[in-house]
Amino acid sequence: PIEGFWLRILLNSYVIRDEITDEDELALAYLERISIDYEKGTNNYTIIFQFKPNPYFKNSKLTKKVFCDENHEPEKFVGCEINWNDNMNITQKTILKRLKNKKTGETKIVHEKADADSFFTYFGDSSILQEEDNEENSEDSESDSEENERFNLDSDITKFIVEQIIPHTLEVYLGLIEDEDIYEGDGTESEDSNEHEGEHRHIRARGRNRTYKLPEDTENPYGTYLNLSLIHI
Repeated sequence: PIEGFWLRILLNSYVIRDEITDEDELALAYLERISIDYEKGTNNYTIIFQFKPNPYFKNSKLTKKVFCDENHEPEKFVGCEINWNDNMNITQKTILKRLKNKKTGETKIVHEKADADSFFTYFGDSSILQEEDNEENSEDSESDSEENERFNLDSDITKFIVEQIIPHTLEVYLGLIEDEDIYEGDGTESEDSNEHEGEHRHIRARGRNRTYKLPEDTENPYGTYLNLSLIHI
C-alpha cells in the first residue's frame, strides 16, 4: 500500500482538510481504508474508517451511521465511542484556569479539560433541529446554532466521502476532482469551466485497470505511472 494514501485523500478535500489539525494528521496516518456499509431495506448506511494499530486509540474501526429520509438526505448522524489511550485524546485540551478565593483573596491555578478542534469530532452525534425544537428552546439559541453547524459540517463531509472518495478514490488522491464538483452550480459556466468539467467526466469514466500519469511531486513507490489495480485500497 502507498504510505499515507488515505490521509492524502482526506487532505485533498478542502471541506475535510480544514478540519484536520497537525495532531490529527499523525493519527490519520494510520488510516487503512474508508468504506460504506449499506443497511438493507432502508436508506441508511454506515461510514467505516479502518485503522492500523496506533498509539492514539484502541479501536480498529471508527464508524459514523447516517440515517436518511425518503429522499436519501441525512437527518441524523450517530457516531461511535473512541477508546483513547491515556493522555492521547486529541479532541480535548487542557487549559489553565486561575481561581480566586473571595474570602482569603488567595488564588490557585487549576487544570480543566476543554473541547479541542479536531477532525475526530466527526465521530460524534448530530441531528438537524426541527422548527418546533427551536421555538421551545429559544433561550438556548446559541447552542442550537452550534448543533446545526455541526450537522451541516457532518453533512458536507459525508457527502464528499459518499459521492467522491468512495467512487473516485484514485482521482481524489491525485487531486483530479475539485470539491466544487459536489455542489450544484447556477447554470452559467464559462467555456473554460465546461472544458474543465468535461475533463472530470472523462476521468471518472475510466476503469480501475487504466494507468494514470502522476504529478511530478507525487511520492509513489510504483514509479511515474500508477495503475489502480496495483495498489491495495
